[in-house]
Amino acid sequence: MCNCLDGCGECVPQLKKPHIHAAFIKAWADGALIEYHFCDDGGSRWVDCAGRPTWSPTRKYRVKPEPKPDVIVNATMTFTNAWASPAIYASWTGSVPEGYKHHLSDERFKRVQFIVDGETGELKSVSIVRG
Repeated sequence: MCNCLDGCGECVPQLKKPHIHAAFIKAWADGALIEYHFCDDGGSRWVDCAGRPTWSPTRKYRVKPEPKPDVIVNATMTFTNAWASPAIYASWTGSVPEGYKHHLSDERFKRVQFIVDGETGELKSVSIVRG
């Protein structure tokens, strides 16, 4: 069957090989943010493509992943008796901070919230939940 515009009947269909980065080009055209893989003496990392990507056949590309949200963990410190250490506690490398008490008798200060970075898994903050 002929696939040319003239319909001569003698043509052999030519199958085009898609561009090596066709999927990323289409995603970029649809508004996706694209990153390329970069290596130097400092190591390797993914870098945002500024403006229009070059689509080099020797470079690796990807759609920029959505950042992982922070993880929020609410907890309650518990005690076995009035003078016991809490199940969740802090320690210091130097002297104990002034005014620190090793037990909490006030229920308002037993609820704590931990925020953990969704990307790195590192603890970002700990706070007392009041109210």
